[in-house]
Amino acid sequence: MRQVFLDTETTGLEPELGHRIIEIGCIEMIDRRFTGREFHVYINPRRKVDEGAAQVHGISDEFLLDKPFFEDIVDDFMAFLAGPNGDDKAELLAHNSPFDMKFINHELKLNGYRHKPIDDSWKVTNTYAMEDMVTGMKTNTTLDRLVKRYAEFPFDYKSLHANPGANGRGKPLTLSELATVRSPDNHGALLDTEMLAYVYLAITGGQVKLGLSSDGTASGQVTGISRLTTADDLPVLMPTSEEIESHEAYLRKLDKKSGGKCVWFQN
Repeated sequence: MRQVFLDTETTGLEPELGHRIIEIGCIEMIDRRFTGREFHVYINPRRKVDEGAAQVHGISDEFLLDKPFFEDIVDDFMAFLAGPNGDDKAELLAHNSPFDMKFINHELKLNGYRHKPIDDSWKVTNTYAMEDMVTGMKTNTTLDRLVKRYAEFPFDYKSLHANPGANGRGKPLTLSELATVRSPDNHGALLDTEMLAYVYLAITGGQVKLGLSSDGTASGQVTGISRLTTADDLPVLMPTSEEIESHEAYLRKLDKKSGGKCVWFQN
């Protein structure tokens, strides 16, 4: 399954009052692994950034002066959403997605882009209420709080990234490291999108481990089905001490967050 995590920064809160998008950040994930494909751009909004908005994202009018206009980047943006084959209908995920969709649709309309509203063409998931849906607890909360809550989630960061060096860092940063990088004057769309993707994985069950064939490609495809007639010779695989410790650490965090309702401890 292809998913695109998306975030925007804007000059203010309401497109109806003339506010515009000034930054878009997108990260692609397929089958719960980062592919290394990203889309990131700053945009000249042809207007001033409201002081309140600038205090949130730290993007100044001067910084945006030499940046492209929305009409200069819209084709590349829509192509990224459509995927490498140009016909993919990925799930789009954003924290408070109605805000992002409202601005994106407004920009498309302003620029005469003949396209249905984004949320009519793609499945859009609002991650703001994601934790509520999974845990049943009413915790609608900010991305900052979710990042703090899941910063120490035991990800295998290396295996989560199909191309770890794609972002130019050489290795993926952990969620905790990303939270350290983030600050009032470094509150960018791409950084927020990457943190959101990790939070999403943590809330919805962690990560999927893929086996690799001898040529380094994923070996998860089903090539045939045969009936198992006997299980007498199947090996019994026991977890390592590290795996047990990691599992118990996760259960303790889950039990704490659920108020002592983790069923694994209710024996």
